[in-house]
Amino acid sequence: MRINVLLNLLLVTGFQTASLPVLAQTSDAIDLLIERIEQAEAAGRNYHRDRLIEQLQRTAPNHPRAIEFRLIDALASNDLARAQQLLDELQKSQPNGDAAQRSRERIRLAQPPYQSLIAQARLNMLTGKTDIARTLYQQVYQQEPRLEPYRSDWRELERLAQQTVEEPVVVEVEPESSRANEVETTPKARLTRTVTYSPIVSDSGTVARSATTLSIAPVASVATDSSNTVNSELKNQGPYLTVGFLRNERDSVDGNTSFASDTLLLEYRRPTDAGIWTFKVDGFVTEAGEFDLTNTFQKDRFGTGLLCQTAACNQGVLPNLKENGASIGIAFDSDTWHADIGLSPIGFDKTELLGGLEYSGDLGEFGWSLGIERRIETTSILTFSGQQDPFSSRHWGPVVRQGLGGSLNWDQGGFMGWWSNFGVNHYGGRNVDSNKQWYAYTGAYFRIIDTEAFAFTSGLTALSWGFDKNRGETTFGHGGYYSPAHYASLSLPIEFYGRIDRFSYILRASFGQSTSRLDDAEFYPISNLLQQQAGNPIHTGNPDGGGFGRSFRAAFEYRITNHWSVGLNAQIERSEFYTPNNYQLYFRYHFNGDGNAFRPPNPPSRYVDF
Repeated sequence: MRINVLLNLLLVTGFQTASLPVLAQTSDAIDLLIERIEQAEAAGRNYHRDRLIEQLQRTAPNHPRAIEFRLIDALASNDLARAQQLLDELQKSQPNGDAAQRSRERIRLAQPPYQSLIAQARLNMLTGKTDIARTLYQQVYQQEPRLEPYRSDWRELERLAQQTVEEPVVVEVEPESSRANEVETTPKARLTRTVTYSPIVSDSGTVARSATTLSIAPVASVATDSSNTVNSELKNQGPYLTVGFLRNERDSVDGNTSFASDTLLLEYRRPTDAGIWTFKVDGFVTEAGEFDLTNTFQKDRFGTGLLCQTAACNQGVLPNLKENGASIGIAFDSDTWHADIGLSPIGFDKTELLGGLEYSGDLGEFGWSLGIERRIETTSILTFSGQQDPFSSRHWGPVVRQGLGGSLNWDQGGFMGWWSNFGVNHYGGRNVDSNKQWYAYTGAYFRIIDTEAFAFTSGLTALSWGFDKNRGETTFGHGGYYSPAHYASLSLPIEFYGRIDRFSYILRASFGQSTSRLDDAEFYPISNLLQQQAGNPIHTGNPDGGGFGRSFRAAFEYRITNHWSVGLNAQIERSEFYTPNNYQLYFRYHFNGDGNAFRPPNPPSRYVDF
């Protein structure tokens, strides 16, 4: 009996002794798991962090950190009662522990009055009103916060307040002549010059696509200060690399005017003291669809199809026309100069040298600019790449636009701003009849609401432009770009944008009405011989064109970590005969880790769209 008791005692003691290292090891494993959660959170790897938290909840559900994570989930679901119960559990297990103190702070911040105070404080801090921000923070916190990013904000505000107290203010009396020659930090011209317009303002070839298309643009896409924000952020941040994917598509006549392109965008921007350098490489895959030769109406109006009337010309389906290539470009932007040079896609049927040069300055309270450029049209394979006539060995296209233009704008950062663009363009290309265009655009915009988190802008846009000749058809010698004798439109843009902490957004809609006149045009304008052989056919114009159009755009950016941001951009246009869709996804990497979501979002653009 005594031997059995002794054996049992030895077994129990041995089991307890053997268990001690296991328990210690379990505690160490939990600490290591929590450390990995914190590392994943600091690196912004949210998915990895969530999976580790699930593992912690399974292995140690009563650990203070596990309870704290459940409390965070309850607050995210707006379940304040459940969050308070979990806080009571924490206070019982660790009354003065860090998890309990952080959780008390979280619950307090979840109350509506404190949420409002913190939102106002962060908004004032972002806009440079540090004294107001500091006062608002002190209404929420008696001492330094434990939670990020509020702790960092508190320390920054305290540092600025300390600087204000410690640094003596030195007042220097400057002679009047010195002040008279002083250069403003932000020239008046820049307030207007950097207004971001839709591509239609700066690329009249892009707009020349349909009579109703122009009824929806151009518009001043954002208020001026938001554009200046983008430029100032570019200068204040270090270099960054953007990688994106862009899908453009437009349904029309397959093999003729239908067009779809997939673009891989690579953009590197490097701000310097002198200005911003931009390097672009874009890879293209474009297609027009299969051409049904049995549709004789469309066949006769493409290339030299009207001259090919044999049985072979009216049978079968031409394979999907595809082009692959890559464009490159380099640009430099300063407060007064813009310059760029590059190539349309290498690998296309024909590659063109492109570029532009622009100077901006002040004229009293007005800003002005004057520039020259050489650009390529990107609305179809004919205009963008050029192609071979399927009924002969002839090639024609792409279409190149060379122009001289200027702008005059007024914006003093107040409620209203005004802009205008004007100029002339020459259109031409390989075996494409030359043409001339004039244009004059103007518009006003109003900053109805203008805060960091939310801004609302509207306005009015008027366009007027015209071409010497109608060269918008796709028979041999035409350019395939919309070219009315006269076009006029009036449109109403509406825009919402802002930035909330790591997230920025822009929502835009535009509605307009247009009128146009399209002249008749011969089938083969560069060849009298072909025109006579075909019997002098004529493309019938439209003396009373135009209509109602609308466009919609939504774009978002989110800063994942200090280095990485992700963005989405989508735009659609709708009119009677024109329904393009554009979709974009991109990632931006800030080499210095000082990135933020641009306000408004700033998706990368293709070099050919400069």
